[in-house]
Parts: sequence; structure tokens; C-alpha cells
Amino acid sequence: MEISVRALGPIGANCYMIDKSVMIDPGDDTAGLDEFIKSEHADIGTVVLTHGHFDHILGCAHVKKRCGAKILISRADAPALADAGIALVPEYALSRFEPLEADGFLEAGKISLAGHEFEIIPTPGHTKGGVCLLCREDGVMFTGDTLFADGFGRTDFPGGSVRELADSIMHLFALPNGTYICPGHGQGAYLGDIKARWGKR
Repeated sequence: MEISVRALGPIGANCYMIDKSVMIDPGDDTAGLDEFIKSEHADIGTVVLTHGHFDHILGCAHVKKRCGAKILISRADAPALADAGIALVPEYALSRFEPLEADGFLEAGKISLAGHEFEIIPTPGHTKGGVCLLCREDGVMFTGDTLFADGFGRTDFPGGSVRELADSIMHLFALPNGTYICPGHGQGAYLGDIKARWGKR
């Protein structure tokens, strides 16, 4: 699996590209997205969203127009695609909010992306419909704002829950320590190293 990443927008949300054909969380920087796609010689057919906050979704409409990509998100977070308030779009956003509908919904289970089998793992807590994407074969997981190398996402936004996020993280901690975490912000890390920082094994 070939993974490329760019931190985009005012708060540096990570946008990932898998095998030049799948994009995860196209954030708040259309110019940055254009440069990313051009530099990778990519043809994006699918956009996958880990959750519905502005810094992870504002580039969706732009990528859809440019590449004809299908937009996938959980049902619980899909309303954010059509409502700037739900998406928490701030005044300082770089990109204009363009409402759109999802082309499909991410549900617990397996999905094929760029020829790789992923497991969609519901991880509510940061948002109601947050999900992680795990590829066991390649030992990599995209966690959005559920889990970072040095922490986890906020729970004080609408739909957030400390209890739900704690349960979601404990579920992820049951995965192999060698799983490499690709988070929504900051650097990646191996799950075992993250657990060690928390005093977990």
C-alpha cells in the first residue's frame, strides 16, 4: 500500500492518499489539495471521511468536482456535509462551504478501497459517527480524531462523549501493537508505543 499525507488548513488536518486513488479526509485547503493531487499524479475515485468536522471535509466538494470522486461517510455524520453549523465551519476557514450529499455510507464491516480490504470500525466519542479504517494485511489504521500519537480528540463538541470515546479507544487498544496509526493530526505512531505512553500493554 502506498500512503501519502499532507497536513492541510489552518489547524493542520492530515489528508491521506492511498495508491493515488483513494483520499481520506480532504481538508480545508483547495489549493493544497490541487497541489497534492497534481504532485502525486493521482486520480481520486473515492473520498472516505473519518468524521464530519470542517477541517476534514471542506475539500470534499472540490475533489468531487475535479475528479468525480464518490464521497463516503457514516450515516450519523452525513448531515455535516449539508450543514455548515453541524460541520463547525469557523470564520477563519480557508475554503467555502459547499453543501453536498454522501454517495454512500460507511458501516461496520469490510470494504474494498484501492484493492485493499479495510475494516470500518465505528468509534464514536469525538463525533457520533466517527470511524476508523483498519487494513490488517498492511498493519495500518486511519484513526481520524479518535486517536493521535500523543492523545485523542476533543469531546466537548456537539455529539461528543467522554465515555463513548474511552470505550472506542479501549476497543482500538485490543488490536495488535504493531498496527501503525495514521491520525487526523500530527505524526503517526505504532499502537504499542501509544499504549506504552498510557501505561497500557
